[in-house]
Amino acid sequence: MNMERNDPRALQLEERLNSLSARISELERRIAALERNLTPSKPSGQQPAQPAQPQPKTGTGHSYLSRAISLAKRDYDRKYK
Repeated sequence: MNMERNDPRALQLEERLNSLSARISELERRIAALERNLTPSKPSGQQPAQPAQPQPKTGTGHSYLSRAISLAKRDYDRKYK
C-alpha cells in the first residue's frame, strides 16, 4: 500500500502519531517528576515507631459498661461479704 504525503488518510495518521508522541513525552515528564518526589523506602526497625495518634472522642461514653461493672461489684460484695 503506497500512500502519498498529501493523502488525507496519511495526513490523519501522521497527525495522530504526532499527538501520541506528544502525549508520551508528557507522560515521561510526569513519571520523572513523580520519581523525583518519591522518598526511598526506609528499612523497618531503623527509626523508632511514631506513637499512635490519640483517637478523637466519639461522644459515646461508657456509662453502660461502668454501670454494669458497678452493679456486678455490688452484687458480688452483697453475696460474698
